[in-house]
Amino acid sequence: MNFANYFDTTPGTGCGATDASGQTHTARLDCSSRWVQNYLTSYSGAVFDLALDLDPNTMLASDLYSVGALSMRDFWSPSDITSKLGRFKIDKSLALACTVQNCQVHFHCVLERVPTTASVYHLSTNAALRTDVDLLWTLIGPLVGVISNAPASRTKPLARKRPSLIPILDEKGSIADRRAKGNANGTYWDSIIAEMTSSQNSIQAGIAVMRQRGLPQVVSELRVVDILVWMFRTNQQAPCS
Repeated sequence: MNFANYFDTTPGTGCGATDASGQTHTARLDCSSRWVQNYLTSYSGAVFDLALDLDPNTMLASDLYSVGALSMRDFWSPSDITSKLGRFKIDKSLALACTVQNCQVHFHCVLERVPTTASVYHLSTNAALRTDVDLLWTLIGPLVGVISNAPASRTKPLARKRPSLIPILDEKGSIADRRAKGNANGTYWDSIIAEMTSSQNSIQAGIAVMRQRGLPQVVSELRVVDILVWMFRTNQQAPCS
């Protein structure tokens, strides 16, 4: 399903059921709204979305534990978190002492120059931003303890720090099978960036309706799409209400 289809307002595209809140799902957007509500109230992954980010420019223990809520075993145990956090703390201390302009060595140097307000829609037109996002992909690997591509282990912590900008690559949710063919360094998310950009108007209009129905502002447009991909694929045989 194309991303824009999740936000289709055409009557007859919904499941036709009336949910517990009294909303009749006449359009696909109604079903999507309910799926997101269900996710945020019933799934552990909501911790990732709703827990406060205490410092957007520093990877903290709370961020790593929130990644664990997305069924990431390597982010569950205190020993795993301690080892990862230790590496991030060393990188942060080096970044604080770094005087190199446009540093490409320290994860936290790069993270700090990526605006918290940047969105996935900017990645196809802002070459410097895209370079830094790809660099974050590269630098975070050793810090979270992976040497292979490991897209989930790399992108979920990045998405925690920049939820409007970094697409999550998760095989379970099938967002990863939209990746462009290629090697590492961010080429995996090219197709997601392209589809988010081409569907921007539909996505933003649909999510504006969702916000009127109670979707928290803290949940980014990019993350809403990721939740919908995951929920629709995981619950294909279930009525959406």
